[in-house]
Amino acid sequence: MAFDRQDEDRQGVLPANAARQFEAVHVGHGEVGDDEVGQPFGQGVEGGFAIVRDADIVAVRRQAAAAGIGMPEVAIYDAPEINAFATGASRNNALVAVSTGLLRAMNRDEAEAVLGHEVAHVANGDMITMTLLQGVLNTFVIFLARVVGRAIDAAISGNRDGGPSMAYYLIVFVLDMVFGVLAMIVVSWFSRYREFRADAGGAHLAGREKMIRALQRLAQTYGQSTLPTQVRAFGISGGVADGFKRLFMSHPPLAERIEALRRG
Repeated sequence: MAFDRQDEDRQGVLPANAARQFEAVHVGHGEVGDDEVGQPFGQGVEGGFAIVRDADIVAVRRQAAAAGIGMPEVAIYDAPEINAFATGASRNNALVAVSTGLLRAMNRDEAEAVLGHEVAHVANGDMITMTLLQGVLNTFVIFLARVVGRAIDAAISGNRDGGPSMAYYLIVFVLDMVFGVLAMIVVSWFSRYREFRADAGGAHLAGREKMIRALQRLAQTYGQSTLPTQVRAFGISGGVADGFKRLFMSHPPLAERIEALRRG
């Protein structure tokens, strides 16, 4: 991702044709004062361009300070869906981005809660944790498939001292798929758990009622996420699924998330 940053800049513009690839993002990371908080949250979102206003920066700066992390970069990408995501290498080197669709659809309080949710992802170290978990599980799948495959091949062929037979490679191929699906279920479960934690973090940073109202707003326009795969798990919404597919959802159903917040 290439970022065009200006020193102490107070507003950023993201062209629509660049936003889809998350390139040429002009981010806000400037110093602002509390007297600028009163500006409409998504002001300047029109005609395929989005402006990162001082109020956006103030909200994230306050939340980052409350969470004890470094100030993330703040960006807006052009997309009709109501979504946001966080990404970055560490808690003190991260990016929080929101869609133009979110800024159009949500009021100031709701958008502030969404930002709090994403800041909570950063504070919890979710990006690194998910990457490590996926790496460990992938390695485990590869190792276990070959160990089990060798044992099955030896039992079938009776050749315990020689090299693997042709059947071994077919067995390993099948086991790779089976164990891979099981690993995906584990990763998806952990991702849903992270979302509950991020919702609780957003409620702490922005207010419980604001977080609930933001999720209720999402529920009104909820659909399949168009975020790139590498950041989809860190978005505020992740699509919907029924039946067996729910095991592979990166986000819990919104009704469950709202109920969890209400229970406190």
